[in-house]
Amino acid sequence: FGDGTDTTYYETAQFITHVYDQPGNYTVTLGISVWVNGNLISDTLSKQINVWPAPDADFFADPTCAGAPMVFIDSTENINAFTTAWHWNFGTGTPSDTSNLSSPTFSYNNTGDYDVSLVTTNNWGCTDEVIKTVSVKVTPVANFGHTTGCLDELVHFTDLSFTLDDDQIVAWRWNFGDGAITGDISNEQHPSYTYSYLGDKEVELIAYNTIGCSDTVTKTVKIYPSPTAGFYVFEDYENEQGNIALADESVGAEAYYWDFGDGYSVYDDYPPVVHLYEQEGNYLIEQIVWNEYGCTDTARVEYDFMFKTLFIPNALNPNGFDPETMVFQPKGRNLQYFHIAIYNSWGEMLWESSALDAYGRPTESWDGTYEGKLVQSDVYVWKAEAMFKDGTVWDGSVVGHTDGMDNRTSGYVVVVR
Repeated sequence: FGDGTDTTYYETAQFITHVYDQPGNYTVTLGISVWVNGNLISDTLSKQINVWPAPDADFFADPTCAGAPMVFIDSTENINAFTTAWHWNFGTGTPSDTSNLSSPTFSYNNTGDYDVSLVTTNNWGCTDEVIKTVSVKVTPVANFGHTTGCLDELVHFTDLSFTLDDDQIVAWRWNFGDGAITGDISNEQHPSYTYSYLGDKEVELIAYNTIGCSDTVTKTVKIYPSPTAGFYVFEDYENEQGNIALADESVGAEAYYWDFGDGYSVYDDYPPVVHLYEQEGNYLIEQIVWNEYGCTDTARVEYDFMFKTLFIPNALNPNGFDPETMVFQPKGRNLQYFHIAIYNSWGEMLWESSALDAYGRPTESWDGTYEGKLVQSDVYVWKAEAMFKDGTVWDGSVVGHTDGMDNRTSGYVVVVR
């Protein structure tokens, strides 16, 4: 056959086949022998044949999902030739599911694996066939949920998309339907978005699986008005230090939650709300309100509470038996500044003190003596001025305030011997 191989046979054969591995020009020689009357007679014949290059058929196609077009790309290779014809069989078993295009598209209605055949023919008339298996996957199912849509509040979206096979969702495309507002899109799986206008918003989610197949879902998200939280703190409610009343100033609220910042909280739909603090400190009071749509708002107020007291006694009995009246002892708490003086009826100062301890409490008392001698039973005048650590001025009552005071008070103490 001219390529280093031959064939010998001893019976007549009308056709002999041979496959050449390489294209080229080959000299093919046929030799025959016959016995005639005991003599071997032979003859040979040689001819030149041309072996043209055959195509090497091949193609590729990315997996897709049922109902989506699969693109088939011919990648047949030729040597000194070119492809002139293609015949595709998409492996569905339906005779008409074929194509003669070089790179056709085809949509499979059902999932599964299909054996696709491609036969290519080159300009020499040579052909080749390749069969490959392509996979058709299940289309993903897009779905999502969301929190209540409230004006100027974050709406949280939750991706609920899923696949019906062993594939998974790997990409998301959200459009929050906020009209001409730029930036109302997201590629996050669970995004959040704030709407600045009321109304119905058409929110769209496109979910993609690993091979790029997608599904789209659109839902209407209603954006409701939000309430406005607000309240005012009334201190020393019912003339009791640490007792506060919270007056509601919210708008559009139907339900209320109060957190007093000291470990106590309450749901109360009927303000004002009263609370008693038993310890000094800085407290963050929080109000959360809801309206009929479930929209919320929060207001916070810092409340700095301290006990502010200053009590001046009005009786002194140095020789008595009651410890409370045996000395003249002012009592107070959280005083920043304090001064007191006692005078007789001639205006002569008998005793004074400004001493405070670290807690702002007066530390000195008057024993009813002047220059070492006990004073006579009489009525004496005391004058005092004081300021608490928060800057409020003592006005003569138990609780100080700053409204129109002249920073000085006075009173009487009765001395009994």
